[in-house]
Amino acid sequence: AHTPVPFPAEMAFLAAQRARVPFVVCYHAGSLRGSSPWLEAAARVDRLTLERRMLSGAQGLVAVSPYVLEHALRRQRDRTLVIPPGVDTVRFQPSQQERAREILFVAPLSHSYAWKGLDVLWRAFQALRRDDPDVRLRLVGSGDRLAEFQAHAAGPKGAVQVDQRLSEEGLIEAYQRAAVVAVPSLTDAESFGMVLAEANACATPVVASRVGGIPSFVRDGENGLLSEPGDVEALTANLRRVLDEPGLAASLGERGRERVLQDHDWDRLAARMESLLESSIGRLTT
Repeated sequence: AHTPVPFPAEMAFLAAQRARVPFVVCYHAGSLRGSSPWLEAAARVDRLTLERRMLSGAQGLVAVSPYVLEHALRRQRDRTLVIPPGVDTVRFQPSQQERAREILFVAPLSHSYAWKGLDVLWRAFQALRRDDPDVRLRLVGSGDRLAEFQAHAAGPKGAVQVDQRLSEEGLIEAYQRAAVVAVPSLTDAESFGMVLAEANACATPVVASRVGGIPSFVRDGENGLLSEPGDVEALTANLRRVLDEPGLAASLGERGRERVLQDHDWDRLAARMESLLESSIGRLTT
């Protein structure tokens, strides 16, 4: 099962106990916060009761990043295996096409996902445009802020492009075309950042926030650049460096591709998960 969305994984755990089936849970966030006071209260009750019972009783535990291990699963640290998300490195790979002077952002365009940092990126983009009117911003996502950004896209000179949804092939092409992918997240809800790994697999440099699980993937100055969450000036400066320094951009992208091939290749990670599942079978107590 996958969690920490409250209750579905816990119900699967109870069903597995009743059927005497080994149970393995994969944890995807450093901490879970509800989008309203009532949901936050429900999440807290779940963490202290059903989730705690589930984590203690599972035959196998997986954290998607070291950050998740040290925060959400620290009580179960000795029993937990870190297996990060993987990328199909055959499909997500570099292209020979020329890159556009374009910043790519892939996430829901929604108020409930404000922690993704879109407003911070928007302010940084405006600062970049004042000095360089050729810079473009491409947004991939949908949500209750879609119309707001579609209105920006209707503005002069085509500075903004909005795509509600792309096929996997279209998303790969977007990564391959972009000069840089921005992940300016604001909170530790960002436990890993799948977009970062997919972009790096395409040899695209990334600029992201030093928050949550991001630093466990992005090594500042090696496969991307990091800034403090919410720091518009620092984000702007990092984006400008990648856009204006081709040698740096190429180095970050190449090292990013190497990083993904070494640590996030699907086949290697699948083998580790398969081994965990097999060993969990023998841990079911009688």
